[in-house]
Amino acid sequence: MFKLYLSHYKFSLSLIFLCLFLTGLAAQNDKIAFTNSKPVDDKRYSDIKGSPMYFKDWVTGKIIRHDALIYEDVLLNYNGYTRTFEIKTGDEMIELDGDVYLRVDVDAADNPDAIDRIPTEHFAFQKNLHSRFSDQFVIILFAENDVMLIKEFKVDIAKHTIQDVGKAIDFKDFQRKEIYYLKADGKLTSLRYKKKVILGAFDSPEVEPYIKEHKLRLKTEADLIQLAQFYSTLD
Repeated sequence: MFKLYLSHYKFSLSLIFLCLFLTGLAAQNDKIAFTNSKPVDDKRYSDIKGSPMYFKDWVTGKIIRHDALIYEDVLLNYNGYTRTFEIKTGDEMIELDGDVYLRVDVDAADNPDAIDRIPTEHFAFQKNLHSRFSDQFVIILFAENDVMLIKEFKVDIAKHTIQDVGKAIDFKDFQRKEIYYLKADGKLTSLRYKKKVILGAFDSPEVEPYIKEHKLRLKTEADLIQLAQFYSTLD
């Protein structure tokens, strides 16, 4: 009887050690996933006005690697100047190695404070969408039925000189740029907030009557998303 009890005890103990080992291995794998990344200095832009980040603050998102490994509930933000993602773990900030990751998903429901930058329920940054973007992340605003509305977000640094009481003052600031594209039937077309350009891209006789009926001013991102949604329903 004692031998049987001892056998069960040893088996239970082995299971405990196995669980601890697997937990440690999983944590180790998480650490390996960010091996090629590098720490970020939060004071690196102190002499530049503005911000290169897409979101005003950290948001919660899901990171998907090229090998399909997924990391849930990560605090992250996208840097339009370096064209890379930065994540926050505790007090540490690191820049992800862009060669490792394919897609980042951000849901509006998880980030109510960032709703002004998340115009749709599900929001994604993805690489390898088109040769025009090389290997850079772009934003998928809408995708359905072979119709995709894409936004490219990039930031440059501009240098300025102003005169103040006869004295020249130099300063730098971030110049943010957002470019929209329609991808339909495999063709990528650049968009601008001009009706002629938009009608040329959304090539259907049903589009202009829809714009008039719904009083779309074609001046906002929301207008483009609504039009893409309608366009995806056409034969």
